Amino acid sequence: MSIAPAVFQFDDRNQCLDALIGALSVATKHAIETKGFANIALSGGSTPEPAYTKFANEDFDWSKVTIALVDERWVDVNDDASNEKMIRRAFANAKGVKIVGMKTDDATPQEAALKLDDIYKKLRPFDAIILGMGPDAHTASWFSGANGLDEILNENCAQNIAPIDASHSEIGGKYPLRLTMTLPPIVETQMLLGLIFGQDKLEVLEHCVTGDARSMPIKAAIDAARHGLAFFWAP
Repeated sequence: MSIAPAVFQFDDRNQCLDALIGALSVATKHAIETKGFANIALSGGSTPEPAYTKFANEDFDWSKVTIALVDERWVDVNDDASNEKMIRRAFANAKGVKIVGMKTDDATPQEAALKLDDIYKKLRPFDAIILGMGPDAHTASWFSGANGLDEILNENCAQNIAPIDASHSEIGGKYPLRLTMTLPPIVETQMLLGLIFGQDKLEVLEHCVTGDARSMPIKAAIDAARHGLAFFWAP
């Protein structure tokens, strides 16, 4: 059965980002108040960075917050393409926050995934996760046609983190080697949010309802999200 995701639409991007921050703040505050800590996972890219920077000024005890990455390119942390670099820049004012990166000193993403898997297992279930979406309907580093994608999108996948090769992808091929969260830890979260801008991406999202996860990977998250997946959109 196809599921239409919830889409909250805003007139401008600042309103959209403020609403996203509001939802993320609610989840973080609730987690700290009820269990003493909050674990959240964030996507990279230029679109959410202004929201993250503003969120970092929220009045939390940031030492109780751990931020993990949804996915990462296999590049040095000092590389401009590094999601970890962006996250650390955005949260510079969040004193005491713990940031879990994916790029390690291992020789390959495959080796790194083995070590990261246990780290992410201990962070589950995440209190909130923010996803993005590319014009090809990928999210995280789930690229259509990638080797191993079927297992990554399996609701019974035993891995939390998996390596993926995006070399075949027009969108992801510039940085082919990547690490990504698999479907299970993403769809079990209490608050799963998506952020997209532009009419073209809204149309892609609408087409996902009748598409399939192999060609439009974000559909796997839409269909399997235990508490729903809410998108925030602005032109």
